[in-house]
Amino acid sequence: MLTSLFNTISLTYFRRWTRHKASAFASLNKIIKISVLLVTLSLIKTPAGLFGQDRDTMSIINSYDLEEVEVIAQAAPEVFSQLARDITIISAADIASSPASSIQELLEYVAGIDVRQRNTNGVQADIQIRGGTFDQVLVMLNGISISDPQTGHFNLNLPVSLSSVERIEILHGSAARVYGANAYKGVINIISRKNENGLSGGLEYGMHNLFESNLTAGFSENNHYHNLGFSRSKSDGYTHNTDFFLANLHYNGGLNMDMLELFWQGGISSKAFGANDFYSPVFPDQFEETGTGFASLGFKTTGKLIIDGHFWYRQHLDHFLLRRDDPSFYENFHKTDIYGMKVSAGFRSIIGTTQLRIETKSENILSTVLGEDIDKEVFIKGTDSLLYSKKYQRNNFGFHLEQKYQTERLYVSGGFLVNRNLDYNNSWEIFPGLDVSYKLASDRIKLFSSIGRSLRLPTFTDMFYADPVNIGNAELQPEELIAFETGLEFNAGKTNAGLTYFRDLGENVIDWIMYDSESVYEASNIGKIKSSGVELKWGYSIKNTEKNIALKSLRIDYAYIDQTLEEGNYESKYAGDFLKQKLVLSAKMQFYSYFNMNYHITYVARNGEYPDYDELTGTRFSSPFQAYWLNDISLNYSRTKYKIYLKASNLFNIKYNDVGSLVQPGRWILGGVEFRFDGFGME
Repeated sequence: MLTSLFNTISLTYFRRWTRHKASAFASLNKIIKISVLLVTLSLIKTPAGLFGQDRDTMSIINSYDLEEVEVIAQAAPEVFSQLARDITIISAADIASSPASSIQELLEYVAGIDVRQRNTNGVQADIQIRGGTFDQVLVMLNGISISDPQTGHFNLNLPVSLSSVERIEILHGSAARVYGANAYKGVINIISRKNENGLSGGLEYGMHNLFESNLTAGFSENNHYHNLGFSRSKSDGYTHNTDFFLANLHYNGGLNMDMLELFWQGGISSKAFGANDFYSPVFPDQFEETGTGFASLGFKTTGKLIIDGHFWYRQHLDHFLLRRDDPSFYENFHKTDIYGMKVSAGFRSIIGTTQLRIETKSENILSTVLGEDIDKEVFIKGTDSLLYSKKYQRNNFGFHLEQKYQTERLYVSGGFLVNRNLDYNNSWEIFPGLDVSYKLASDRIKLFSSIGRSLRLPTFTDMFYADPVNIGNAELQPEELIAFETGLEFNAGKTNAGLTYFRDLGENVIDWIMYDSESVYEASNIGKIKSSGVELKWGYSIKNTEKNIALKSLRIDYAYIDQTLEEGNYESKYAGDFLKQKLVLSAKMQFYSYFNMNYHITYVARNGEYPDYDELTGTRFSSPFQAYWLNDISLNYSRTKYKIYLKASNLFNIKYNDVGSLVQPGRWILGGVEFRFDGFGME
């Protein structure tokens, strides 16, 4: 049923594949009408409420004591202060005051994360953690994996926008025993807003004819809640062929009964954008449009035996043109479908908490270039006569066992994943792990260590992609990782700090390599890569102050990575390309009660080179990445029901490259207004 539902909705977006700006949105007004109807229905019976909020309400909605936040991406939800891992939580207050306009931009302010954006506002971005590649990070939405098996480039094609996000949980390092295959270098879990009553929205306009609008409605009463969020953004682009048109629609709800809790979510994302230099510097007129449909249903029982289950479906559509106005030159289509299920059972005893979980996932693709030949080609809906000629399917099964023991100061969590994939020798492999933390007598210092083994399955692009200079490898084996980290955290009220050292050993690492005697990159298991580094965090904050001019918070975050790989007689495309150093300085200031400023300074130094191209001579060459500094600022005037703000990214107009030869945007200034009405409607 979910399949047919999302086929209908997704293909409404992609009714007609054309080459015009934002062609995927020809019928977007249908979605807008649906969203307005749902917003209206959700507000009909919202109880009347009060507006007696503090003076800076718009900047602290949904704020909470970070130490008591439950990290729901764990095998079972756990309080943040108890965990024995390096975890970053971006709170609702951080989101509200940030200069970021998208989830991708927000993640750039975490020192341990390398965000390599192609364009702005969430058009497309690669996420890398601790020297890994963009395929080695697992992305989740409300605890459900939404990572893309076609390519990691699409992992952040999310059906939810920043305006609908409550917080983001980031686990630095591998965690396959808890999250399964592909939690190789880290996990990012995006939590959407829920349990709210009211209506909020915003309008934003900026340079390069950027316009963004969003609307979020929430209804919570007694034992059930509903939240709906919609956003739409567009821009003419900051340089040639960087225009875009984006839209998201996301709904989540829940029902609490005496012994059972039900929760569900669904969403759609659609994007159309000029892809200047996205995949090759030789072709500046690339174009791409994508669509994502996602739905999940979960349940959780209460009592001595807790049973927790989730069922989900994700569909992704991708249409790519190497020359925007000439589809006959090179054009491809891809359609991926993922079906997943995980069910766990947990209970407490004298030895702590025991949890067992089974998880299975089926990943499928229809494509014009990726997969194996099919006997009967499949018509591509939305085109005149084009056909999918390739397909592929793989099934993965995992069994998890987790045991946790906790005292007032000691926390121990250990277990293993037993994983089986029919594509890879049809064998069972064990991936164990252990986390330990201990609080010292003062309760202000926590020591922690963890060790674990993880895996990452090849993407369909790794296995099957082919063009004149790249060729995939269907015989690839999963890459594996042994990861160790240790560190300490300090929390003394206004001041908190953390220091983590990590060391990773990757085996059978997948990379695209070119031997000296050849002129083609081939996907291969190249051997071992050793990574090590440190991550440092320090923060100071004041919750309340009566001063007219006051420093609300100050943060310093730093990450350093060193990496070595086995020498070989080949040229590597990705292995030597990683974030060497990143420093993030953040300050929040308050001026005369209602005015606030948030300032970020970021330093980035990369290792490696990127492919470049001289259009005049037709010569290809490599250019080394140059270190750079960026300054971002946001200013806002905030009252109970509304906020007016001004933002500027890359304030000093620095020229820099993050990925490929595409020069990133220079100074970008925008402004906007947000509104919020809490608890209104009929009683």
